[in-house]
Formats: sequence, structure tokens, C-alpha cells
Amino acid sequence: MRINSHISRLLIVIASIISTAPVFASDGQLEINQACAINTGCFSGDAPGFPVTITAPGSYRLTGNLDLSTVSSSLGGIEVSAPAVVVNLGGFQIAGATTCSGSGAAISCSPQTQSPGSSGVQFMASATAGTVLNGVVRNMASLGVYSTATGTRVQDITAIHNGYVGIGGSKGSQVVNSRVIENGGDGLDVIDGSVVDGVTAIGNGRHGINLHGEGGVVTGTVSQDNARWGFKLSIGSKFGNDNLSIGNQDGDLCGGGICTERRRIYHTKTFHNGSSVLAACAPGFHTASISQLQHFGEYDYDNILGRAASFNDPGPELTEGWALTGGNGAYTCNGWSSALSTDTGLAVMLIWDTNTTTISYTPSNLPQVRYVPCDSSRPVWCAEY
Repeated sequence: MRINSHISRLLIVIASIISTAPVFASDGQLEINQACAINTGCFSGDAPGFPVTITAPGSYRLTGNLDLSTVSSSLGGIEVSAPAVVVNLGGFQIAGATTCSGSGAAISCSPQTQSPGSSGVQFMASATAGTVLNGVVRNMASLGVYSTATGTRVQDITAIHNGYVGIGGSKGSQVVNSRVIENGGDGLDVIDGSVVDGVTAIGNGRHGINLHGEGGVVTGTVSQDNARWGFKLSIGSKFGNDNLSIGNQDGDLCGGGICTERRRIYHTKTFHNGSSVLAACAPGFHTASISQLQHFGEYDYDNILGRAASFNDPGPELTEGWALTGGNGAYTCNGWSSALSTDTGLAVMLIWDTNTTTISYTPSNLPQVRYVPCDSSRPVWCAEY
């Protein structure tokens, strides 16, 4: 009888060890599912209950949906604190209890919070170079996917009906082939040096694509019917090829001006004498040269930063503006430091073609040029670097 008792206790211990041991998928990835998340913890470092906590580098995969609809809305789905972690959602979904109704400016989500702890997948600052891919994150009270780590990659993710932001990332994020649909705030919100490619942002409660800081680029992306800007890019980030904006309430804003894949040129709204010409242009722009104005058609005119024609024409107003000669000679207001009437500088006006009601940009019809006193006040031509 004593032997049987020992055997019974041994079997209980073995069963306990087996039940708490991590389960590996056939490809060696650690499994995450509803049962281990709630009952035992899915692997070492993860306690029972949400969020599932990943504390070691490696590859992890959902083998079923994670349902957070019956737990507190303050809890998240998966929290990653280790570097070089890959979380493959396996085509499954992480779903909370938030409900959203309406779309764009009319969207309303409840419960809703800006606390990142209520996100579907969260990468902490220590989780450098993490990846989440291949699944759906929906109805979370805060963000679908959120990262404060550098270099997070979000791929093939659909973030829909989350209370705050669909996908939010830090420096050097890569968001590719993903969808952000009808979230309560921004569809996508990332910062410096981030790459956004092949993203669809539709019906979000704020901006569709919001890229802060410098060194980022957006390509092949559609932003439609969002409540504020479709694309909102800071100075120093690039609006690349094959983007499309449709029906966004505030239009688009890139570096304080229009969004275009070509370089921009504009005519300042403010007037300047010769001594302040070089400081007149917005960040990312410089005083344009006569050569650049002769090739005006190779640029897109920025009618947000610059003066527009007085009638319904987004082109430049037909007013002279300061420009560079291409050298630092006698007609540069003494190196653009003088506001004296005895010094002169170059003023340029584009020529109006009365037959076509458009600006003529052909080399055969060059801008009108004259030299004017440096104490005179006029706009400045600015070209993007």
C-alpha cells in the first residue's frame, strides 16, 4: 500500500510537470493558445492569465484564437520584453471586448483607453527587432499592435475596431502588407526612420497614416475616408511612389505642405528683403535657383506652403520672387546679407500663357527675370532638397 501511495504521488508530480511544460509546434515554435494562457502559462516566464508574457528570444506561434472578451479591458493579449522575438499569429486572431460603430468621423468605440497595456500585442522597449505577423488583432480597448522598441516589423496584420490606434510603432518600424480599419484613433502611427509599404488605412477616427520625425518613407499605401488627414508626414520623411488618398476629411499633409512623390517648389506667402532671403524657406527647402525655375515643370507646386493664384488655380501667384543666380556675384544682394538700395538681387516671375491659362514651363519660354534693389520686399522661390 505504501508503494502504491508513492507511485500515486509520483504520477501527480509528473502530470504537473507535463501540464506546465511548454508545448512546441512541429516546426519548433513555442505554442500560444487560450488554454495555456488562462490555466497554466504557456512557457517559462509566463504566469497563468493575460497577457501572455514572452521573456526569452525565439519564435512563438498561436495555435488558436485568443479571446479576451471576458477579461478586464485593462489587460492585453501578448506582451514581449525580449529582443529578436517572432510572434506568428498563424492566421488566428486576438480579440477583446471593445465594440466600434460607425466609420471615419462618425466612429465611436467603447470601452476605449490610450493605455498601451490594453493592446493586442505589445513590444516593450527592451524587445528590439521583434516581429509580429499573419493574423488579426481586433476589438482591443487601446491599440491593436503597439511597440516602444526599435526596429519592430509588423507584417500581414489586420488591426480592426480597436479603441485607440490600429498599429503604433517606434523608431525604425516596418509595417508591410497590413490593414488598419475603423480604429478609434489613427490607423497607423509610427516615428523616425520607419518604412510603411503596402498598407490600407480606411475609416479610422483620426489620421489614416501618421509618420512622425525624419527618415521615414511611405510607398504603395492607400488611405481612404479617415476622419482627419489621410497621410500626415513630418518634415524629413518621404511620400514615395504609388500612394493613393481618397475621401479623407482634411486631405493630406507632408512636411507642412502637399504630399507628392516628386520634389516640391513654392513661392513664399511672406515678403522679404535681400538680407533675409536665405532664411525664408521652410525646413527641407532652400532658395530656388534660376535654373530650377527654368525646369519648373519637373517639380510639383506646393499650394499649401506657397502663394496660390488668386482664382481657383493651385499654381503659383504671378508675382515676382527672389531667386539665386547660381553664383555669388554682383546680383546676390552682397551674398544675401544686404538690404541696401545700392545692392541688387535677382527677381523672377513665371510667364503666363494667355492661350492655355497655364504657366508655360518650356525652356523656350523662360521665366521673366530682372534685377531689383535689395531693400525691396517680395516673396522668395523655394525648392525642396
